[in-house]
Amino acid sequence: MKMVGVDKLQQAFMDQMIDALKKTLPNQEEERFRNMSDRLMEIMRDEFKKSDFASIAFDLYNKYFTGDEIKGLIQFYASPLGQKALQVLPTVMQESATRGFELGQAAGRESN
Repeated sequence: MKMVGVDKLQQAFMDQMIDALKKTLPNQEEERFRNMSDRLMEIMRDEFKKSDFASIAFDLYNKYFTGDEIKGLIQFYASPLGQKALQVLPTVMQESATRGFELGQAAGRESN
């Protein structure tokens, strides 16, 4: 789990989720809404940090991969390409989600 960077993935997922949530909240210009929004984001970050994301990832890897496949993944992630994948995939995931969200918003506007 350390090699895959589960902690970085958790952070990227949390940031992505909070960014998406912020876009759905009421207008942040009013101080009262801004304060409530900031407090909600703070609580969410604290709760996310308490979760045992590594255990969840461990269980899922065990569910979907055999022991030999996990050994192959370890070899891949130890390679230069695997290291690059670990560095850029969280950004790719975040950008993909952002673009998907934007496409969904555009589709929603066009359907009105």
